[in-house]
Amino acid sequence: MTSGPPAADEQESSGTPVPGPELPTSAGPPGARTFSIEGRAAPGLYVTGWFLGLVGALLIVLAVFDASGAAAIVFAGAGLIVLVVAFSAACGYQLVARSSRPAAAYRGPAPLLVLGFVLALSTLVELCIGLTGVVDERPTLTFILAVLIPGAVYLTSVHLFAVRGGALSWAAIARLRPGPGVRRLGDWLVGAAAGIALILPVLIGSAALTAILGSVPNSDLPRLTSDVNGLIIAIGAVVVAPLGEEIFFRGFVYSAWRLDLGVSAALRRSAILFAGVHVLNVAVSPQDPLTSIGAQLLVQFLVIVPAGLLLAFMYERRGLAASVGAHMAYNGGLLFLAVLAARTIQGV
Repeated sequence: MTSGPPAADEQESSGTPVPGPELPTSAGPPGARTFSIEGRAAPGLYVTGWFLGLVGALLIVLAVFDASGAAAIVFAGAGLIVLVVAFSAACGYQLVARSSRPAAAYRGPAPLLVLGFVLALSTLVELCIGLTGVVDERPTLTFILAVLIPGAVYLTSVHLFAVRGGALSWAAIARLRPGPGVRRLGDWLVGAAAGIALILPVLIGSAALTAILGSVPNSDLPRLTSDVNGLIIAIGAVVVAPLGEEIFFRGFVYSAWRLDLGVSAALRRSAILFAGVHVLNVAVSPQDPLTSIGAQLLVQFLVIVPAGLLLAFMYERRGLAASVGAHMAYNGGLLFLAVLAARTIQGV
C-alpha cells in the first residue's frame, strides 16, 4: 500500500510514466483579449465597460459619418458621455481585479484605459464649452482652455484611478530624491539644461523631415497681439501644460509600465504614447490633401518621440522635478524661437 506517487528513481526503473499532481486549468482570470465573465473579480464592471464602450464608439461613428448639424452634436455628446462611463467602469474593474497582486507590483488600471477616460472627458468638456459660443473669435481663450481642461482631467484621473485606488502614491509619482530643497532645484536645473539642449537637434530633424516629406506644419499657437496675450500663452505653454503632462505621462504612465514591464519597455512605450497623444492635437487644415496631412502628423510624431524619451529618462534618473524642468525649458525655448521668427518676418 502506497501513500503517494513513486519516487523519481522508482519511476525511472519501472519505465512507466506516472502522472504528476493535477494542475489548475487556469492560473487566474482570463486575459484582456478574452471576453468572458467566468473568473472575473467584478463581472458587472467588466461587462459594463465592454458594452458601453461599444455603444459609445457606435455613437461617435454615427456622429462623424452619418449625421450632420444638431444630430451630429447630439450623437457626439451622447457617445462621449457613454465612453466616460465605460472607461470609468473598465478602470474600476481592473482596480478590483488587480488588488490581489503583490504589494510591489502595479495594482491599478492600465494606462491606456485611463488615457481613454482622459480623452473622452476632455473632449466632452471642450464640446460643451464650444456650444456656449464663449470661445468664438477668441483664439487666446481657446488655447488656454485647450491647456487647462486636459491638465485638470489628467490630475483628476491620476487621483481617482491611481492614488485613491491605492496603485500609486503622490510621493511615488513625484519620485523626489531625499534631501534639502536645493537638491530638487538642482534636479530641475539639470532637467532644464537637458530640455534646452534637445531643441536644436529637434529643429534640425524637423526641418529635414519637412523637406523630405514636403510638408509645412501649421502652428497651433494663437497670434500674439499684446503683452498680456503673450504672457497668458507663455504661462499655459511653459507652466500649466508641462505640469499636467509630466504628472500623467511620467508620474503615472511611466511608473505603471515601469512596475509591470521594466525600465526599457516603460521608456519606449511612454515616449510613443506621449507622441501619439500630441499628434491628436496637431492643427491641420481640412483643405489640405490627405498626403500633406499625413506628412504633418508623421513629422510631429517623429520629432516628439525623442522628447518623450528624454523626459522619461530625466524622470527615471532625477524624478518629477527634472522631467518638469526639461519640459518647461523645451516648451519655453520653442515658444521663444517661434515668437522671434514671427517678429522677424513681420519686421521684414
